[in-house]
Amino acid sequence: MQKTEKINWLLILQGWSMLLVVVGHAGLNGLDLSTEPAFSRIIREHIYSFHMPLFMVISGYLYYLTKVQRNTSYTSLIRNKLHRLGIPFLFFTAATICVKPWFNSLMGRPAQFGLGEFINAILYPQNNPLGEMWFIGTLFMLFLYSPIFKFALKNIYTEIGLLVIVLCLRLIPIQLGIELFCFDIALQYAVWFYTGMLFCKYSVHNKLDKFIWLPLSIVLYGITYYVYAQAYSPISSFLVTAAGCLMSFSLAININKIYPKCFSSFRNYTYQIYLMAIFFQWLFRVLYEQYLFPQYYLPCYLINIFIGLYIPVLISIIIQKINCKYISPLFGLPK
Repeated sequence: MQKTEKINWLLILQGWSMLLVVVGHAGLNGLDLSTEPAFSRIIREHIYSFHMPLFMVISGYLYYLTKVQRNTSYTSLIRNKLHRLGIPFLFFTAATICVKPWFNSLMGRPAQFGLGEFINAILYPQNNPLGEMWFIGTLFMLFLYSPIFKFALKNIYTEIGLLVIVLCLRLIPIQLGIELFCFDIALQYAVWFYTGMLFCKYSVHNKLDKFIWLPLSIVLYGITYYVYAQAYSPISSFLVTAAGCLMSFSLAININKIYPKCFSSFRNYTYQIYLMAIFFQWLFRVLYEQYLFPQYYLPCYLINIFIGLYIPVLISIIIQKINCKYISPLFGLPK
C-alpha cells in the first residue's frame, strides 16, 4: 500500500510542476512585458524562482527509484534515454525549424530554416529555436554523468563529498565556456538532480508526511523569496529554490491524503504537455494580441492555461488510440 501512495503523491507532484510551467507560459503580453498585469507578473516571478530546478529534483528522484534501485546498466539507461528524450527532441526541433521562420517577426527567439540550424540546435540545445529543449539536453547530459552519481551513493562520505562539489558548482559562478550539449548548464543543475536522488534514497517524503511541514515550508519559501527579491545573489537564489522545492514536495504529500486524484486529468501526460503546450499557448497569444488586446486579459489568461494543459492531453490520447509504433515515440509516448 505504501508503494502505491508513494507513487501517487509523486504523480501529484509531477502534475503540480507541469501546472507551474504552463501557468508560467500563460502570459499574453508577448515580448512587451511592460504591459503585463501585476497579478500575472507576480505569479510568473514566483514560478520562475524554483520551477525548473523542481523538475530536476523530480527527475533525480525518478532516476533513483526506477534505475538505481533496479541496478539498471549504463548502456541500458542511455539507450532508454536516447529513445525517450532523443526522438522527441529531434522531432520537435525539426518541426519548429520548419514552422517558426514564418513567424520570426513575432518571436523573441527567431529561427532560420536549414540543416545548419538543425545541427546547431542539436549541439547547443540552449540555443534551440524551441526554447524548452534546453531542459531535455541538460537532463540527458546529467544521465551521462550517472556513473559518478552511483559511485557517490555507495557510502555517506562520498555522498557528502559529491554534494559539496555540486553545491559549489551551483553557488560559485564558474563558467567553463563549454556550451556543447549544455555542459555548463548541467553542472549548474547537477545539485538539484543529485538532491532528488538523495531524497529518494533516504525517503525524505516520509519525513515530510506531517502536516506541520506544509505551513512551515510555505513560510520558509515566503521568507527566502523576500530576501531573493530584495537582494539577488547565488546564495539567495539557491535558498528560495530549495524552499520552493521543499514546499512543493510537502504540498503534494499532503494533497495526496485529502484528494489523491488531484491533477489526474493531465498528470499522466506531463512530458507531452512540456513538449507541445508552448505551441498552442503561443498561437492563442497571437490571436489575443491581434483581436482582443487589451480587454479580457484575465479570462484569456485562464483559457491559455487550459489550452496549454488539455490540447496536448487530447493529442496524446488520440495518438494512443492510433497506437502506431512509429508515431508514439515522436511524442514521448510508449509504443
